[in-house]
Amino acid sequence: MSETSRESGTLLSMRLQNSTPEELIPRALDGDLKALESILASVKDQIFNLSIRFLWHPADAEDACQEILVKIMLNLNRFEFRSAFSTWTYRIAMNYLIDAKRSRLERLGMEFSMAQQEIARAASLASNLNQNSAEVMALSDETRLVHEVKTACSHAMLQCLDRNGRAAFILGEGFGMDSRDAAFVLNISPEAYRQRLSRARKTMDRFLNSNCGLKNTDNPCRCEKRACQVQSSSMLRRYLAYSSQLPIHEKADLPDSLDRLAWIYRSNTRYIYRNALLDRVRRHLQSSQV
Repeated sequence: MSETSRESGTLLSMRLQNSTPEELIPRALDGDLKALESILASVKDQIFNLSIRFLWHPADAEDACQEILVKIMLNLNRFEFRSAFSTWTYRIAMNYLIDAKRSRLERLGMEFSMAQQEIARAASLASNLNQNSAEVMALSDETRLVHEVKTACSHAMLQCLDRNGRAAFILGEGFGMDSRDAAFVLNISPEAYRQRLSRARKTMDRFLNSNCGLKNTDNPCRCEKRACQVQSSSMLRRYLAYSSQLPIHEKADLPDSLDRLAWIYRSNTRYIYRNALLDRVRRHLQSSQV
């Protein structure tokens, strides 16, 4: 490849990176595969983060993300520029997730009563651990294991909600989406969305306020204590196994003004969509044009 060709390719790549999805859509619809790949790359992480929070099983989330990206690609000509492109892709993603077959974890029948029994068993074990013991203090809030425990537990609670409630809760509390955009994503009225979110929020708030030490400091359950008990909790080990498989961005610092329920869910790490999965979508596109 000549120096001129390399420079031309570099400039094209930079232009694609600096363009918004909305600017690239006309080019993609005209057959520009590079523009299409840039569009999909711009939303892949947000779609994967939505999928993993909804399903909490890496393999299921990866499969769902791949299918959703294909749907975005095939329906690109239906985007009407009436909303942000990212909001439109959330709508496609949530439609798929709500209607998809039950995930592996959903088939386990996770319920709040099961989670409460697990916490009660953990509390009895925790009574043998002094909060100031060297074992507990060694696991500060900054350690990876403690953070994975928090992430695993919070995602386990999401699986206890029905799909409609889970969808509303993830959009509102997990992603901080306003009621107008969330209602568009779920194809319901803003009032119906607010009612759905309120029911899910009350359910989660009631459970966490009665059991979670992050939500209510009077509760004995603490992430650092649970980290010390990982080997004794089959449920927690299962969720931690999924957490440890995922490549992540560092968790973001959040303002103190966020309430505790929102903080628990918005402070979880953002997960990175594996590049190999985008390659699968690319192969699908290429095979469909043969």
